[in-house]
Amino acid sequence: MTTYKAPIEDMMFTLEQVIGFENLPEASAMDAETTAQILEEAGKFAADVLAPLNFTGDRQGSHLNGVDVKTPDGFKEAYAQFCEMGWNGPQFDEKYGGMNLPSLVTFALQEMWQAANLSFGLCPM
Repeated sequence: MTTYKAPIEDMMFTLEQVIGFENLPEASAMDAETTAQILEEAGKFAADVLAPLNFTGDRQGSHLNGVDVKTPDGFKEAYAQFCEMGWNGPQFDEKYGGMNLPSLVTFALQEMWQAANLSFGLCPM
């Protein structure tokens, strides 16, 4: 089984010390504490849900059956959870179901999902 631990401390260091929240024009409502909580939850999802499916995704792959696509075992359920948690549109406006997060925070989230399970990470694209 694949394990994954998100590098949240490194991500927070980059966001706070290298870039700085004050330099993110769309981040007026974001602060370090809120961002850390978001990254922690995304890291849990990546570690607990996505990483365990990594091997299955690589081995089974997705297949076109006529007009339907068969995804690897567990991907459908993981994607439903992904959407329920709001991870399918973190950068989009709240009126469209998003979280209105700054792009740089969204990039950190995507890095977690891609690193934990690239096969799954490509699905939302």
